[in-house]
Amino acid sequence: MRNWAIAGLATATLAGSAVGQDVALVAAASTAQLEEIQRVIEDTGFLDSVTFITTTTQTPSADDLAAFDAVMVWTNLTPDDPDGLGDALADYVDAGGGVVVSVFANSSTTTARDLAGRRGGNPE
Repeated sequence: MRNWAIAGLATATLAGSAVGQDVALVAAASTAQLEEIQRVIEDTGFLDSVTFITTTTQTPSADDLAAFDAVMVWTNLTPDDPDGLGDALADYVDAGGGVVVSVFANSSTTTARDLAGRRGGNPE
């Protein structure tokens, strides 16, 4: 397995020393949910910055993601472009980035909520 993690935030993103890191929360989720998660993570003081990108209305490119030391992705709602999101995440990992895949992005009864594209399925 490359730099993909399928784990919870507490065990994957905040494990060890992450001080000096900038992370992106990339999610198909409500703004209220993203803001609450961002606040909780920022309050830990473990990270320099926590930025959220809402994928229900936009799809970040690998270049957009390159600005971050790590990315956490989940799909509580359906992303605007599951294939484009999966491709961007795969390109980000290929360039050395680390991704935590969480809730519904890796398994959902709503097919459109799974990541697709090059990240679709179970990455090796």
